[in-house]
Amino acid sequence: MVRQVKEWEPGAGRYTRPERPRVLVGAEALDEVAELFAEDLAAVVGGPVEVLAGEPEPGDVVLELGPTDLGDEGYTLTVGSWITVRADTATGVFRGTRTVLPMLRERELAAGTARDWPRRAVRGLMVDVGRKDFSLGWLRDRVRELADLNLNHLHLHLSDDQGFRVESDTCPEAVSPVHYSKAEVRELIEFARRRRVTVLPEIDMPGHMGALLAGRPHLALTNKHGVTATNLAHAESWDLAERLIAEYLPLFPGPWWHLGADEYVIDGVYPELARAARERYGPDATPKDLFYGFVNWAAELVRQGGRQPVIWNDEVKTDDGTVPLDKSLTIDYWSNRGPTPARLAADGHELFNSSFTALYYVLGDLRPRQDGWHSGVFDGGHVLPPELDDALLGAKLHVWCDTPDAETEEQVAEGIAEPLRVTARATW
Repeated sequence: MVRQVKEWEPGAGRYTRPERPRVLVGAEALDEVAELFAEDLAAVVGGPVEVLAGEPEPGDVVLELGPTDLGDEGYTLTVGSWITVRADTATGVFRGTRTVLPMLRERELAAGTARDWPRRAVRGLMVDVGRKDFSLGWLRDRVRELADLNLNHLHLHLSDDQGFRVESDTCPEAVSPVHYSKAEVRELIEFARRRRVTVLPEIDMPGHMGALLAGRPHLALTNKHGVTATNLAHAESWDLAERLIAEYLPLFPGPWWHLGADEYVIDGVYPELARAARERYGPDATPKDLFYGFVNWAAELVRQGGRQPVIWNDEVKTDDGTVPLDKSLTIDYWSNRGPTPARLAADGHELFNSSFTALYYVLGDLRPRQDGWHSGVFDGGHVLPPELDDALLGAKLHVWCDTPDAETEEQVAEGIAEPLRVTARATW
């Protein structure tokens, strides 16, 4: 009856659901949660559900704030003559309603008390909208799915070589024909906020910038993997990055900002990068120093805007340059390259687990392999030692669209349904 909760203690008696359960709420801070719960519950019971204040009666569902010592997202759930969801915060109460909803498909429930809280703070899904034009309706459906699974982040990979998917004042010529207006993005963010899902934006730089550089060919470099990058030897490249960050920071109010910073041109093909590195950072500097310097600089812009910067891990190495990488950067660890997660955590970085093996869904090509996986297993089988486990903030499933027409939206939704559930169980 009660599924996927940390603790469950059976009680005496039973709960009987009436045809139209009432939702009781006594705190104004819970009005939004109660209204959304009532909307969702109406779909379960087949008719409107009343939200009101007052004394509970048998069959009611009571939402209340109160001390539980279970953190911002934890909650207690008591099943008796009525059901009570209690939490320290409105978000915790919301999480509790996600457990109650499927329970109320049944008319009779055994009494008892549950205590539940998440294992990881960041739990979510990344969608590569830069290369495939997923509709807003599809994204809203994913937000609903995330919320029902107690996942709490939607990471949008907004740009890549093949597309730039959001309205732009800085680079209007780079915007894909099918894209999201800023008003639509705001609507999606508000839709997600009500469901306690944070939208995490990513504008990938300085690599994977083909769409943004199509009208600026003098700034474009291409590496051996065919990835188009901005030429950091040009001051104009830094100016472009600064203007993009300044334009979009106000649009995305969440705590994170993903800079990308993967697969940059640092293979020695372009001597101007080496010259620029020496000019900026001294005679011993290399193109990698130019990359690290750019990432540190961009991260500081993000931090000044009140966001925590995040980068992918594949270009992060140790002792390969004279410019040290900012150790306050959050590292999104997807690839078994360079320093291990333990080394990165010991150096002071907090981590997302985005394991290529367990958490990558690539359209028409790759499926996650999650047998035996848990949220602490990184790509390559790396696991943090217990004393560093707190550095792991959470994990995300990733939908990559290298071949965007390989699957329809419906096929993608069907294909990621079970991996999302595994990810939810592993992170909660």
